[in-house]
Amino acid sequence: MRIDIDERFDAYNRAKILRAVNEWNHVLNGFVRFDIDPAADHGQVWVIVPERGGRPPPVRGMIVGHALAATQPVAPIGGIVIVYVDRVRGYDLASVMRHELWHAVFHENFPLVPRWLNEGLAHLNEDAHGYSWHNLDYRVSAFLAAPERYSVVVPDYYSSRPKPCMNGWGRRHLTVNPIGNVLPCPTAGEIKGLRFDNVRSRPLGWIWTESEAFNKFRGTAWMPAPCRSCEFREIDFGGCRCQAALLTGDPTVTDPACELSPFRQEMTGFVESTQGNAPRDFSTGLEQLIFRQNSGI
Repeated sequence: MRIDIDERFDAYNRAKILRAVNEWNHVLNGFVRFDIDPAADHGQVWVIVPERGGRPPPVRGMIVGHALAATQPVAPIGGIVIVYVDRVRGYDLASVMRHELWHAVFHENFPLVPRWLNEGLAHLNEDAHGYSWHNLDYRVSAFLAAPERYSVVVPDYYSSRPKPCMNGWGRRHLTVNPIGNVLPCPTAGEIKGLRFDNVRSRPLGWIWTESEAFNKFRGTAWMPAPCRSCEFREIDFGGCRCQAALLTGDPTVTDPACELSPFRQEMTGFVESTQGNAPRDFSTGLEQLIFRQNSGI
């Protein structure tokens, strides 16, 4: 993606914008890259311009008066990133630009991504306001309150009930791995002690109907409490057996994604420990960073 930085930016702010571009190209992403060479022929161009005293454009009829910048696609040329320079004072312009560059990438490459997810991920990219994962948590919670508005699948730990993994064990799907073993789901091999028959020694029909692996968690008879008496047992089928095995060591227990599972708090704690709340620090200078190399780009 080609970008053009308006000449009205002073040297300091231009350097901040270039820093954000370099961080995006070499650290944050590296796949979708920005090119600042005016001679580069990428078709469309995104122009970054400064503005003083202006008001951001409405978003679905709502005025966002506190915005530091705004990114809009402009067909057919590409798009424009407006930086409200009088508001940016006190903030790191490089952080603001990391946020807006994300929007530019989404507008050009993923136009169907819902706005709530676009904005939440832009905040992760920026982290200037300390929103980080908590901002994304808030936006996912908003989605869960009205999921019919969006076409997206969110991680299990954002919901109170597990998903019907593979639409139920041994009900609709199977996987034949490269050595011929037949699994009820692609990751079932992670369940220790479960034996899988091979298509070179057994007919596929027999494996589906008679094998130990496919009958182990098929139906509801295998379910422990609270699944056994749960009104959703024929809907979510106890959730994911692989997830239960990996997180608890026992594939027979209720999926920890379920709010009724005694392991739910452990799952929540694990997720929070991996996400953290500390902002990423780019203050050490690009010369100290190890850039990721992508061949052919």
